[in-house]
Amino acid sequence: MAQRKGVVEEGVPQHAWQRVHPLTPVFNGWQVIAVLIAVVLFQNIEFVGDLGKLADSFGFGLILLVAIGALLLILLVVGVYSYMSWRAMTYAVTDQAVWLRRGILFRQQRHVRLERIQAVDVSHPLLGRIFGLGRLRVDAAGGANSSLTIGFLRSDDLFGLRADILARAAGITEGNSDIDSETYGAATQEPVKRVVEADENLLYSVNTRTLVTSLALSMSFMLGLLALAASLVAIVIVGFAAGWGIALSFFPTWIPIVLVVGSLLWSRFSKEFNFQAAVSPDGIRVRRGLLEQRAETIPPRRIHAVEIHQPLLWRRRDWYRVLITQATRGTQDSSGGSTDSQALLPVGTREEAMLALWLVLPDLGVDDPVEFFDEAVRGRRRTKQFTGIPHNARVLDPLVKNRRGVALTRTCMVVRDGWVVRTAAFAPYERIQSVLVAEGPIAKAMDLASVTACLVPGPVNLTISHLSGGDSIAVSDELVKMSRQLRGSEPPERWFRRVNEPTFNGEVNVDPADLTAAAPVVNPAPLPEDSFKPPEQLPQSEETQ
Repeated sequence: MAQRKGVVEEGVPQHAWQRVHPLTPVFNGWQVIAVLIAVVLFQNIEFVGDLGKLADSFGFGLILLVAIGALLLILLVVGVYSYMSWRAMTYAVTDQAVWLRRGILFRQQRHVRLERIQAVDVSHPLLGRIFGLGRLRVDAAGGANSSLTIGFLRSDDLFGLRADILARAAGITEGNSDIDSETYGAATQEPVKRVVEADENLLYSVNTRTLVTSLALSMSFMLGLLALAASLVAIVIVGFAAGWGIALSFFPTWIPIVLVVGSLLWSRFSKEFNFQAAVSPDGIRVRRGLLEQRAETIPPRRIHAVEIHQPLLWRRRDWYRVLITQATRGTQDSSGGSTDSQALLPVGTREEAMLALWLVLPDLGVDDPVEFFDEAVRGRRRTKQFTGIPHNARVLDPLVKNRRGVALTRTCMVVRDGWVVRTAAFAPYERIQSVLVAEGPIAKAMDLASVTACLVPGPVNLTISHLSGGDSIAVSDELVKMSRQLRGSEPPERWFRRVNEPTFNGEVNVDPADLTAAAPVVNPAPLPEDSFKPPEQLPQSEETQ
């Protein structure tokens, strides 16, 4: 039954429902339309080849008229379907949830509650950028099927809608269920103040030259070169032994190597092109993308873990890569597409890597955070803060025997590992879901065990392997105790209400090396005196060239 204006459905005022852009069904379904046309042509390829004979029999004009009529019929069907699909697709934003309705024959209504929102992203696919249109994705805890994708909308409307959702999720616009009619085209009863995005402070960016150089020095590229070199050596050897005709037949083996390595490098380049990270009262803002431009806003307490990478060939330049684990990432979004790169810093200096870590963990829970950072990322010896593997475990881990270790600070767990690629994983205790202690038959005979701090699915792995039996029990007990104590101190609902008034000490464009110039207060309460405050001047890296 149709509802009159003003009647509330599921707690949503009828006038709060908004429509997407009329071209949305075409942009969402053009791939299907193209595939259908290709299938029809492929199935009737013989008929297409006989068009010349038919033209001789019935005349070229009649054949052209039939073709135009068939094309007009297809366009009419597509147009009617698109119009009906557009009429059925509406969205609304209230103080409780974000709503989306769609479907012609089978109606579907979904919503994401504001307190479950993990991130709100804006994307502009290549086709949408031509018309100035984009989509907005609301990621929620609970997996890919719990997220919503709204669009297409005009770019100005997208950023205004994202600001409104984040403001309502933060609890700073409660009681205001209407949206500015000028912004979203809604017929609201009273004019309301337009919600605009909060100001941001640019922290760091990655230029194209640095990104390309980092990809050329990546392990994927080097392994691909080694595989091609090995294939070339094998061809030369076989050519001298059995003849060049047989040897040249191995050339097609290069194709899959080139395709795999090329696709991996292109994927990273296109997703991390023009990467920029900024901070605002809404959270961490990330912009990137070549063909498809994306703008993501991540609330400051939604990142569960951080991992810093330093490949072997990056050490001369003292470069680092920072990855994050966030709920709903590493899966598919609600539209079936793959999720984005999970890099908080694709490639950057030591100072930029420390700043990226500080965005997520403003308090590392140690007295000297700079020294601790160096020990975690580049350390190769057992210290008072890092517990290493015992001497008998070095038979199982000869390459990382001095590198592998775990540290439990006052606020987080840190696991360092890796030889060719150094890694250091950081996770606050309150984000740890459970603790797993495992030992295989060989490890059990050697009195060794592995401890894993289980997180939401993502790229960060918090597993410390081959600890001694006593150390593994001590680490697991401490993790259980600390996670239980701190888990209730930061509930996810209405995070902005617990955030101090954001302030920025410095200019809008900040030198990434000067961390004190970009020191937003995004912690829910005043930090203790020994918190991880950015130092006024970081010491130069010993490996910096």
